[in-house]
Amino acid sequence: LYLSFPRTFRDTIGIALPMGQFFEEPNIDDTLLANPSSDLDQAVARTLSLVPRSELRDIQLASRPGGVMVLNLSPTKLGAGAPKITVSANPETGQVVYIDDPRSYALGERVVLWQRWLHSGLGLGISWRVVVFISGILPLFFAVTGIWMWLLRRNLNAKRRSSSLAAPAE
Repeated sequence: LYLSFPRTFRDTIGIALPMGQFFEEPNIDDTLLANPSSDLDQAVARTLSLVPRSELRDIQLASRPGGVMVLNLSPTKLGAGAPKITVSANPETGQVVYIDDPRSYALGERVVLWQRWLHSGLGLGISWRVVVFISGILPLFFAVTGIWMWLLRRNLNAKRRSSSLAAPAE
């Protein structure tokens, strides 16, 4: 339902669960900014200190001067399939501009966010991917075997009808 009718699904979830994304200003320790550096390792260490219980997944470097560097993290215990944490930082000063952490979302927002991840099989590791694959391939299997059974029965009925007809007179 979520993939077909996202707005309706979101509104329905909002009836029962609190919705809204709660964004907080990052709590940045001034000592982290005392020695700004364009060193990537220091920028990653600084970011990981601001977002506890997370691990780095990928980095998108600034594409032009004055642009921001985006670091994508994932919660430690949930792994790569979990909704990502996005941190934007100024690569020249090391200042963190924005932190988008789905763990701080309202419950309704988290339910909506996980719908896509669970649907695509990314939410619970390889066992979940196998379950999603099997549930996706079963309708095709049932359609093919259903058509095959129908064709077999049709051929069988045709043979019965032809054998029950009276033989032509000589």
